[in-house]
Amino acid sequence: MPILRITALAAATIVATPASAQWNAVAYVDSQGRSWRQLSFSCGASWNQVASMCPSDGATPCAGVLNGHPLDGWVWATRAQVEALLVELGAAVDPADCDTGPTADGGVFHWFHNTLSPENGYFIEGWTANASAIPGLPGHAFAPSVRLDLDVMLAMTCVATSFPRSQADAGRGVWLFRHPCAADFDLDGTVGGTDLGALLAEWGTSDPQPRTDLTGDGSVNGEDLGALLASWGGESCP
Repeated sequence: MPILRITALAAATIVATPASAQWNAVAYVDSQGRSWRQLSFSCGASWNQVASMCPSDGATPCAGVLNGHPLDGWVWATRAQVEALLVELGAAVDPADCDTGPTADGGVFHWFHNTLSPENGYFIEGWTANASAIPGLPGHAFAPSVRLDLDVMLAMTCVATSFPRSQADAGRGVWLFRHPCAADFDLDGTVGGTDLGALLAEWGTSDPQPRTDLTGDGSVNGEDLGALLASWGGESCP
């Protein structure tokens, strides 16, 4: 069954992508240099499962395997970080409510594959690292979502959406990104020869997904080398 993605909201073009496509690739690099990962690969996990592998500070990388996909090196985004991403991609976000608009989320669906395709609409949705403190809803966590209604071509962006932390859903992924200094594999504060050696040692590796796969396309190749060289030396990594 092909998975649908919207590639151009203005033209309302819908493209069928084979289910065998690599869904754990980098979807978007934001203005701060953070590489955001596609949501689709991580669908079906509960917040509690993710929390067992990922710190909730929006800075420290995860460690572990989720649904067969290594999370090492990826950071679990906070609600505020996802909100900033959606604003950058053109969504008018009000943390207290859901925003609607004819073009509010065009950029979101251009970069991110939908995680759910109900009748007459498309969703992207993912867990953030934030547990909610909503009165009357204990044990919940935030999962920002964007919906595109094809009937009226209206988008709805909801940052304050929450669900039970123990609930797993086939249409809900996890918001993850890599720091600009993701190529600092040895964590010595800069990208240099040791990091290059680590990448070359895993060159051509594809199964399981190696930690030096900076682009998230499932293997270590020339694109990863280019990403490493682009961050070579310069300012120290945080």
